[in-house]
This record gives sequence, C-alpha cells and structure tokens, in this order.
Amino acid sequence: LGCPVEACLLDPLRAATDPRFQGAAGTVFFDPLLADAMRAGSVPRSSVDRYSVVVMAGIAAEAELHGQAEGGRADEQALVRLLTSLDGGRSWDYAKITNQARWAASSAALLVRAHRPAFD
Repeated sequence: LGCPVEACLLDPLRAATDPRFQGAAGTVFFDPLLADAMRAGSVPRSSVDRYSVVVMAGIAAEAELHGQAEGGRADEQALVRLLTSLDGGRSWDYAKITNQARWAASSAALLVRAHRPAFD
C-alpha cells in the first residue's frame, strides 16, 4: 500500500523500552502521502482509507493466524486519534469511526488472505 516499514517488534518487553512503540509491540510505518497531506492541511479520503487498512492489518493478521484477535487496542486508538484530529472531530463521530474501523479490518483481512504466502 506504499507505506514503508520503519521498525517491527513482536516482543512486548522490548517494545516497552522503545519510544517508537508507545509500550505496545507492533509495527512502525511511515505514510509519505498522509504526512504531506497533513502538512498541507487537506487529507484526501484515499489517504485516510490507506492508513486505516495498514493500522488494522495487525488485528486482521492475528485473527487470520489464530482465529481471533486479542490485541489491537493501540492500533484502534491510533486510528481514532487520526480520524478525530482531521477536523477537530467534527466529521468523525463514534458511528463513522466504528464503520471505518470495520471496513479497514475487513479490507486488511482480504489482503492478508490474498497474500497469505507473503504473510507466512
């Protein structure tokens, strides 16, 4: 999806000591299109959708691998932070955020399944 990975840690103890991870294991990525759009003050829906899918991909991968996802709270919080920051939260109420998260998780799950050999 065009978002270069900067770091990946699966060990929660190591993640707790690395400031890039805010105490939770996972992946740090950089979306140059989103960064540019945020600097310009106008984030297109395509950037919001791409970010949403990438953020929810960890949850989707865990569910695909284990049949359920137990983690992901930090991912969900990152998505909520982004969406509510876009225009002070005026456009993103609870129902819209929930729908965006569901859509993104479903899209991520389809991508994980479609590219399962790369995931394994």
